Amino acid sequence: MNKSLKAIYFNVEIVFENITEASKILNIPRQSITQFINNGKEHFSGYRFAYCRN
Repeated sequence: MNKSLKAIYFNVEIVFENITEASKILNIPRQSITQFINNGKEHFSGYRFAYCRN
């Protein structure tokens, strides 16, 4: 099951269908995105990541 997620950069939210899509578009490794979703911290690029609520 793929979960949609959002990348938050300042006040802008970008929604992705899954982590793979976000990884390819933002050029951030999938493992890093998963790590930052789980710990809630900001990635050094300035993005915050969170799963979308359905």
